Amino acid sequence: MNSSVSSYFLVDDHSLLLEGLKSYLGNELPSWKCSGHALSVSEAEVTLPSVKPSYVFIDHQIGKSTGADLIRSLSEKETAPTFILVSQLDSKAILKEYIQLGVLGFVSKKDNQVEIKKALEQIALNGEVYFSPTFNELLSSSSSIDLLTPKEIEITRLTATGKTNKEVGIQLGCSELTVKTHKANIMRKLNVSNSVEICNWAMKNSLL
Repeated sequence: MNSSVSSYFLVDDHSLLLEGLKSYLGNELPSWKCSGHALSVSEAEVTLPSVKPSYVFIDHQIGKSTGADLIRSLSEKETAPTFILVSQLDSKAILKEYIQLGVLGFVSKKDNQVEIKKALEQIALNGEVYFSPTFNELLSSSSSIDLLTPKEIEITRLTATGKTNKEVGIQLGCSELTVKTHKANIMRKLNVSNSVEICNWAMKNSLL
């Protein structure tokens, strides 16, 4: 976390939805502090550095800008917050962009509001990536392979054949540590937690 007090900030250009989210979190997580809100990316860029919240809830489309624009603008800050995407987007390409930007929470506005609380609590407790049912289904589809780079696809395939990190590294000409780093990214992108689940995913997506 970025501060001793658990806090969050809201960014959405729809004031009604923003107020609804603020009310929900206030009721469900009364011990958490709402550091404020912004109706635009430019407003958030000005406000966030001073309030320094632990978590920032963002939509994808925020006026003429996007949540991704905001993340990039804050990425060089020493105490950049953890981002949670709350959006109706259904594009895998855009979802991939947010995953690559390091967003830890993904909650579809199509899902029950309780998913927002679940995401915040899971990320706060153990730092794990959280996908609400709609986004999890999107990632579980056969085309979720598009989330992986060519190197990650090859490491996924080799891992699924039973090779160890060291063996994968030898075959690909890289270090065991590099393989471990790639596998961590693979598991984050595919929302799996171990090599067995990587193998199951590989089988479903015809990599074996």
